[in-house]
Amino acid sequence: MKHLTITIILFLFIGTTTTAKKHKLSINANSTTTFIPNFDYYVHIATEPIIYDFMDLSNYTHISSSYQEAKTKPKLGFSIDIEYSNRLNKRLSVLFAIGINQMRYEYDTEMNDNGAIYSLTDLDKDYGNTTLYYLNIRPFNYSVSFNENKTSIFGGPILSLLLKSKSCNAVG
Repeated sequence: MKHLTITIILFLFIGTTTTAKKHKLSINANSTTTFIPNFDYYVHIATEPIIYDFMDLSNYTHISSSYQEAKTKPKLGFSIDIEYSNRLNKRLSVLFAIGINQMRYEYDTEMNDNGAIYSLTDLDKDYGNTTLYYLNIRPFNYSVSFNENKTSIFGGPILSLLLKSKSCNAVG
């Protein structure tokens, strides 16, 4: 009975170490920086309080609109995911991963009001702060290893779903 117990424990240990070399579960975390090029957009200035989402701006005479350029600045975000990989042979692996990605940037617009130039962030310090959260899924990615598994190249589709967005794009 003693030999049977030792044999079973050895088989379990050998099976686990063999499986551990073929299958791998890892948690990946890193920081991200989002670079958005400067962009143009319409700025609406109202001299009376308005509810922007519920009105047709063309019907109001106390609203002026202008096409302005927004200057962008990158901010740090993060990415974290859980990855499961299955080694198919010595160099090729297939993997699946799911995780969260945070993208952050800010933008600012300079306005000209009868010769006086001011920035919209001067009116509201949170203006232009943008944070986006994405759910990233890598369903069928492949990895090819080189140099005795010291270098790997990954490839495959990535599905990204916007979970939450937070942006301050109005002052008042």
